[in-house]
Amino acid sequence: MNGALRKLGLSLRALTLDFENRDLGLLGVARILTSFATWSFAIALGVYGFEAHGAIGVGLVALIRYLPGALASPFAGLMIDRYPRRRVLLVSSLAMTAVLVGAAIAASLEAPAAVVFVFPALFAIAACAYGPAESALVPGLAKTPQELSAGNVTHAAMENGGFLLAAIGTGFMLAASSPGFVFAVAMFVSAAAVATVAAIAPDRRPEYDDDEEEEDASGVLREAALGLRALVEHPALRLASLTLIVLLLFEGFADVLTIVMALELLHLEESSVGFLNATWGFGALVGGAGLALLLDRGKLVVAIAGGSLVRVRDDRIVDVGPRSAHIAGLAYAAFQPPESIVDPVVEFMQPRPGDPEDYVAVRLGNGHRIAITNTDAANVLGVVKPGDYAYGHPEAARRAMAPLAARLGLDVEATARRILDVAVAKITPNVSSFDPTGWIASAARKSIRFPSHLFTCGW
Repeated sequence: MNGALRKLGLSLRALTLDFENRDLGLLGVARILTSFATWSFAIALGVYGFEAHGAIGVGLVALIRYLPGALASPFAGLMIDRYPRRRVLLVSSLAMTAVLVGAAIAASLEAPAAVVFVFPALFAIAACAYGPAESALVPGLAKTPQELSAGNVTHAAMENGGFLLAAIGTGFMLAASSPGFVFAVAMFVSAAAVATVAAIAPDRRPEYDDDEEEEDASGVLREAALGLRALVEHPALRLASLTLIVLLLFEGFADVLTIVMALELLHLEESSVGFLNATWGFGALVGGAGLALLLDRGKLVVAIAGGSLVRVRDDRIVDVGPRSAHIAGLAYAAFQPPESIVDPVVEFMQPRPGDPEDYVAVRLGNGHRIAITNTDAANVLGVVKPGDYAYGHPEAARRAMAPLAARLGLDVEATARRILDVAVAKITPNVSSFDPTGWIASAARKSIRFPSHLFTCGW
């Protein structure tokens, strides 16, 4: 018991890291405000739908809440790589607030239900960019792997806490007033979220050296088509997408059943819908507390990934990560055509202001810069095979890594092996803490492909 309490204390201390970083703290506050506005609006909409058309109205509201956002999400996601993430968050927050203003006015004027039902569709479209933009912004705001870990856990707790407060608050508001009043409260809370996001320090859009500068609609459509093709062709992506669809399907069913059970089957007051939803929020907070127990002095974070950048000091590889090619706005060497790797030269850079100037990039003869990553090392050593998601052009990776190998006094294969060795050394203590028998470590020693796949599949 004492050990569990000690770990919980350490975990809660780690969570305070999120608020020691001003911008991460503001992002967390914005998350709880946005969550409150979103869920209070959703719960009140379900009650409004039941008042208008009974159980059919509840199902219609749920469909309107989910479908437009699903259709708009691929295009909203593309905006995140075309504009600064804070700006996307701000625009999304402003759009959500504007929609809530319209919904509150329509409800107060007793507009037809068909008019009010337009607003959840607009809200879904306005909100679909917020979550991806927030996730993309967090790594740039975090200064250490521990801050990144604490930010992920804390923001999940903020989301669940906002949901719990929204459910309880909506229950009390519905007991004393109407869904239209809840819409108005959600509007003011969303406006507070806008002000909080606006206080976050501006970021900049990553400058991708291989950008073709297609900023028009045709470029967006082309990228969306490429994303859809990858989703269709890759089995792991198909499975992940199917899993999310099933989860959202059950969530939608549960939303509808909660309202219908409370108002039609049990003949409870409208406020009971909010209080029943609060049980979901409470369960989510308990689950988040369990996750926080894993956050013991940063053990939850393994600060490597397929895109982790190599760091060199005094002609020696000293680290791999925590910054990635994505954060630096650089393309992977292995995913370039081999013929484009001409006259490569090693350069040192800072992925973000304030970072050490020991991160390695490779400048090509055409002026473009590319990254050397774990994925490139895995391609050089042949530990990823044709058909694997991380497989690219091994020859391109070899050519790009050649000047780094010359600087280190090694051949290309030895350099690639050294990159993976340094990365593996970072995860060994973490794997060992979850593997007291040594079985995983033994398997890793028998096949280098095991740890390499951890890097190249997104860890």
